[in-house]
Amino acid sequence: MVKRNIPPTRYPYAVEKAYEQGMKRMIKEMVRFTLQEYDRAIKMNIKAYQADADELTFAQRVLKLVRALTLNIFTDSQITNLANTFVSGLNLFNMKNMNDQARVAAVNPIQHEGWLNDFVKSSVTQNVGYIKFIHSQYHDKIEAIVYEGMKNGTSMKEIRNQIMKTGKVSESRAEFIAVDQSGSIHGQLTRRRHEAMGVEKFTWLTAGDERVRKEHRNYSGKVYDYKNGANGKFPGSDYRCRCVGTPVFE
Repeated sequence: MVKRNIPPTRYPYAVEKAYEQGMKRMIKEMVRFTLQEYDRAIKMNIKAYQADADELTFAQRVLKLVRALTLNIFTDSQITNLANTFVSGLNLFNMKNMNDQARVAAVNPIQHEGWLNDFVKSSVTQNVGYIKFIHSQYHDKIEAIVYEGMKNGTSMKEIRNQIMKTGKVSESRAEFIAVDQSGSIHGQLTRRRHEAMGVEKFTWLTAGDERVRKEHRNYSGKVYDYKNGANGKFPGSDYRCRCVGTPVFE
């Protein structure tokens, strides 16, 4: 019997990176606008607050305006388009990979996926929520930084630096979301499509770098069934997991 060289399941690095960059572009523009308004309207009032508490009220009004205006950066349509492009990209990437595996294994290619529309909609909605949270969390932190800085006599330079650091934290959050959601959605698509092809077992493969958790390194190269997984876990089910499952055709 001729051994079939089944194409390995591939991780969607390019789709993940594009999603991360899309979120970061929005964050960088939000931070740029915040710093612009800080320099223009808030910084001049920080020292004055020590003499007049009404200056804090003014800062509050400016910060609320900044929050509202940055919604022009994080618009519902932009956020939804970004999330939809991301999930659709994952689906197309995964479908091609799975079809390539099915073709070499001489099994029926993927078709009539009645579950897919609901899965895509749910995934898009979830990611829209994650992106919106980046916006709200950022402004909550900025408001706290400015209010506390004005009350405690923090220097204008230090407050500005803290605003910039908060932007970097938001970018790190975007990186986390991109990796976490890429692995999770891709892993779920892979499992559903493998099972639709009649695949009952998979070989666990890691990304092979220093970021792989020890537990998953122990799973790598071993065969598990789709009913139980590895102690109930599957590639992509843990946070920030970039592992994949390559099908075992018997």
